[in-house]
Amino acid sequence: EMPLEILIRMMKGGGDKAFSWSMQVTINHNELPSDRRIGRADSTSIRQDDHAQGNNKADSFVVSPRLSWKSDRDSLTLMPVFQRFYGKGESDFVRDDLATPASSYVRKDESDFRRAYNRLRATAEVFRQDLKYTGRLMVSDGGQVSRARRLNQTTLTQSEDETRRNIFDTDIALRVDWSAGQHALAANLEHSGHKSDESLVSTGYATETHESWDRQWSVWLQDEWSPDKTVTLTGGLRGEFMRYAVDGAGQDHQRWLPSVAVRWEPVPQWVLRSSLGAGIKPPRLDELTNQPIRSVNANTPLEPDQRGNPALRPERSVNFEVVVERYLPNDAGVFGVNAYLRRTEDFTERRVQLEGVRWVDRPYNEGTAHHWGIELDGKLRTDTLGWRGATLRAHLTLPHSRVQDERQGLRRTARETPRYVLSAGFDQTLAAMSFGASMQHSGRVRTRTPGEQEFETRARTVVNAYVLQKLDATWNLRLSGDNLFGAKARRQQDAFAPGSSWSLASTDKGVRNVLLSLEGKW
Repeated sequence: EMPLEILIRMMKGGGDKAFSWSMQVTINHNELPSDRRIGRADSTSIRQDDHAQGNNKADSFVVSPRLSWKSDRDSLTLMPVFQRFYGKGESDFVRDDLATPASSYVRKDESDFRRAYNRLRATAEVFRQDLKYTGRLMVSDGGQVSRARRLNQTTLTQSEDETRRNIFDTDIALRVDWSAGQHALAANLEHSGHKSDESLVSTGYATETHESWDRQWSVWLQDEWSPDKTVTLTGGLRGEFMRYAVDGAGQDHQRWLPSVAVRWEPVPQWVLRSSLGAGIKPPRLDELTNQPIRSVNANTPLEPDQRGNPALRPERSVNFEVVVERYLPNDAGVFGVNAYLRRTEDFTERRVQLEGVRWVDRPYNEGTAHHWGIELDGKLRTDTLGWRGATLRAHLTLPHSRVQDERQGLRRTARETPRYVLSAGFDQTLAAMSFGASMQHSGRVRTRTPGEQEFETRARTVVNAYVLQKLDATWNLRLSGDNLFGAKARRQQDAFAPGSSWSLASTDKGVRNVLLSLEGKW
């Protein structure tokens, strides 16, 4: 199957030097089929084959005006966004119980959701003497309601879930830039906050409601110094102060984070860049809240419920990077090699544990982790080679990792670390048309936690392509295809506990998708 996604994007603008405006309207309709097969087995002689096949539809409507005022070098821009999303899905679920045929059944699943999201973003720049002041304000508010209904057509029993979520986000920042001789200085003060209220009403379970919020204050000072035209040194100090809470239980964290970076061009068109800095990454609200996503078809270590972890601590890291870049003459392209090393304290990974009678998957701080690797990157414009209007690009990542697992007292590879990731593509521009293709190949992914689990995701290659035709001065027509060869996602999972074992083999059908997009100004 190759479902067609239709996107219409229209824009109109006007104004003068002092005031300008634009209005963009986006309408999107998408239909996406799903097809998944699972083979399930465990040490209690369970042998089951599940097959779920269905179709999902989604419609979205987005209005995003932009209003800009200018006076000399000063400016103010307002960018409100109004988004509305609607979707529904249907699927047929069939379970063949090979060990107990009487337990086989057929189920009809239906789901729907609606989401509303409003955001206002404002940016301002003011120049006074030798100082540049930049301000940013963002306020957003939204909510989502989703429902799922399941009818067992064999036993004529029905269950239903309803999830509601309201979110409110703010972000305020003030930055000052100024120069002092060969130094370009900047200082910034920022505050951000997020709040989420969620509820779940589910057949057979008690109603759950959870509230989570976070607040983060950041202050930093940066000095960019260029002693000559070939060298730029950048030093900085950042202070992070954060607090978050879930259902009334909170945490506070503070940290000062220094950094230094250098850019050196020893000879023309050869650039060496390197940086060393500390960082801190707070948990997202969905990683903290105890709101459940319950596993419907089975509850095992391989198909657990999913929840957040209110006790999760931020990750603290030190990052080192070295990049060598070679720029080709006549702006023909660039080739680069990047080596990186990162040490992370309180490294976060998801882990499954038995809580009462349910297996639950939550994020945990597992210990100290090291990530290192090499990235090769290239971009080539072929005009000088006689191929006019074409650009070739490629990227290869070779990642490695090691986690000092404090809970198990051993060293292991971080979960979900691929052997490599390779991407490549090209773009061609003609007079009134452009087209291109891209490929991403992910190597095999293996996860091993001794005595607990072994996961393997097979290698997968996804190919995408597009054609953009300029119809006239007003309209462009874009046709793009994703996963043209229908690459499937195949995974084998095994889990172990004293006296028990589980096995799960899953295959997700590779869905080809075609997007037809009409873009224009009216």
